[in-house]
Amino acid sequence: QDKQDKQDKQDKQDKQDKQDNIIANLTHDIDISGVTVSSRTIGADLVINFTFHDSANLKKSYISQAAPYKLQLSLGLVADTSIIEIPEDRPGSQPAFVIDYHDNIMAIYDTAINLVKFGKYNDAIDELTENSAVLIESEVASALLVKLYLQKNSYSLADQAAAKSMRVFPASFELRMLRAQANAALLKFKEAMAILQEKSPEIANNVDYYSLLASVSLQLKNYNLSSGIYRRLLAINSTNPDWWVGLALNLQAQGQKNLALESYRRALRSGSLTPELDGFVKSQILAIQ
Repeated sequence: QDKQDKQDKQDKQDKQDKQDNIIANLTHDIDISGVTVSSRTIGADLVINFTFHDSANLKKSYISQAAPYKLQLSLGLVADTSIIEIPEDRPGSQPAFVIDYHDNIMAIYDTAINLVKFGKYNDAIDELTENSAVLIESEVASALLVKLYLQKNSYSLADQAAAKSMRVFPASFELRMLRAQANAALLKFKEAMAILQEKSPEIANNVDYYSLLASVSLQLKNYNLSSGIYRRLLAINSTNPDWWVGLALNLQAQGQKNLALESYRRALRSGSLTPELDGFVKSQILAIQ
């Protein structure tokens, strides 16, 4: 027992020495590419200050996915990254923070993606829109902004943002699909259909694009076009329940009850319908029978 107590005491001392060394290494000012980092201890608290020069494009501090007990300083235009360890016995497992110091377009996009991961949609939108160059130079950033507006049900803003970005990136199928999605959400089905039909991407690599076109065509009662697209999609993936339901709705509207019934049953057999859609399909089967 005495030996164990002595070992525990030594382990505790080693841990304390390690913490003292960490804090000792942080008690002097350092300069990294014009960013001054200083630190001091106040009681049990470790206080770290970052001072940026006036010309720095300093972004806000955001929660990152870095390991607990670490504070990571990322300098967007600098290769170096400082990681400061916080003593392990500090209470609680505090999430880390990343300070982005950059004027790099992709770094701004990466910051926005990081914010989205933590559900900070408004902050992500601010990050993407406060620098006008971002949406002119980056197609993926433009698409992300539209997706964020759609996520927030801000369909008019999504339509406006997509329309503006399509003028910069006219060949983008994703932006075109997102704008059509915004118009469909606004019940502007004719506008959505016109947007989608302006381009004809290869269907195998753009199934979401054609799925939306089929859905919009169904809303406009263009059953031949809609059912034709759903059949092409099902030839690519015959297990997609949404496409079977879409085809069934077209067939049902055209009075082809037996074929509609079989399509509904194929949707059920997929086993991957949402509870709401599962209930709808079962009710339609009962109505047809």
